[in-house]
Amino acid sequence: MIKAVFADYTGTLVNDWCDELDELLDRIHKNCSIQSRDEVINEWRRLSKEYEENSYMDTYINEDEICMKVLEYFCDNYSLKEDMDALGSLISGFLNGPNIYPEVKEFFRICPLPVYIISNNGIHYVRHAMKVNGLHSQSIISADDVKAYKPKKEIFERAFELSGCTPDEVIHIGDSYNTDYLGATSLGIKAVLLDRDNRHNRDDIPVVKDFIEFVNLIK
Repeated sequence: MIKAVFADYTGTLVNDWCDELDELLDRIHKNCSIQSRDEVINEWRRLSKEYEENSYMDTYINEDEICMKVLEYFCDNYSLKEDMDALGSLISGFLNGPNIYPEVKEFFRICPLPVYIISNNGIHYVRHAMKVNGLHSQSIISADDVKAYKPKKEIFERAFELSGCTPDEVIHIGDSYNTDYLGATSLGIKAVLLDRDNRHNRDDIPVVKDFIEFVNLIK
């Protein structure tokens, strides 16, 4: 019997794109040696993922530190010349003020199960977004709490402790196949992939387009 929902945060509950991020990438592109903006985006994502994968326990660094390390990499390897304080403010802006997806408030209202947010983002950012949007979850579990990023098991195990549930008693929803779906199923959690814009093109696993479809699935 399913007793709780484990939900990802960025890209799932909130849009991972905003004006501050757009401006940040524009400024990096205009002031470094990388030729195209798409290359800047791809390199930012690659480096962020690499730092997350190598950040674990004694080597753990938080989300803010990862972002600054990425900027330093751009300075050292792509001759980025910019106001680091100004770029840091833009980073804080997009981490602190993402836009929730349209149906998320309705999901929290009608979801028949308690919701636990499991996020690689800094917990203070997640709490702020939940507060300003009037959303209430049972708990928020952040990579900061366990010094490990998804898909590593520690963050899911912490969610088991707080929820009092076993893997077969929860269902996980997230927008990343590798981080969310594989991370959850590797521990025996039933998982659903959220694919709002048909990026994944998968028919071999449970997929939903939004949270309303997800609620209908778990009722």
